[in-house]
Amino acid sequence: MPQSPKSLPLTHRSCASDCSPCGGSTIRINRHRKQDRQYAVYFHCQTTLVDSFRGLFPKTFKFEGNRCIVFDEADRVPAAELKICIGMALTYHRKRARR
Repeated sequence: MPQSPKSLPLTHRSCASDCSPCGGSTIRINRHRKQDRQYAVYFHCQTTLVDSFRGLFPKTFKFEGNRCIVFDEADRVPAAELKICIGMALTYHRKRARR
């Protein structure tokens, strides 16, 4: 009998977002699957991380859904702001556990 998507481990579920399949990774950098000259920093889609980043840096990054920050190959990467996003992603579950 097939398992329902909710009962499968996260690595086997697919994201509703067009960015990429969910893999359960906290952070992942990869070529954007729709555009060869773009890459993205992917975050776990079942968090509020990308919404938080969008609120903090609305004009700094290009966002796609609740999953990733997208960059063109020629973009200058705003390192200080990206460092904040990565730090938030790495501490997300620790902060949620304190609530």
